[in-house]
Amino acid sequence: MRVTVIADHVGVVEPDVLTELAVVTDLDRAAVVDRLTADGLAERRDDVSHAWLRVEELARRADPGTDGWRADYDEMIRYAAGQGWTSEDALVRAHLEAP
Repeated sequence: MRVTVIADHVGVVEPDVLTELAVVTDLDRAAVVDRLTADGLAERRDDVSHAWLRVEELARRADPGTDGWRADYDEMIRYAAGQGWTSEDALVRAHLEAP
């Protein structure tokens, strides 16, 4: 799954690809974190090498409505939790692909 960020838009693409989670942008790292935070999809953390996305908000935006998607998404989040890529306040860490 990829979250795309441009100056005036945040979107989710490839919602069925649940083996990776990345934020893709051409904005600089600080600007993309600001944009995601203002949009309500993320929370700011000291670490700007990753984006910390709200688990439930991401699910709401990404859900294609297909059978079994939510169970697969929840499994992705459980895997991320097992790797230490989630927070106690329901955030998941995403790769930040930015200049």
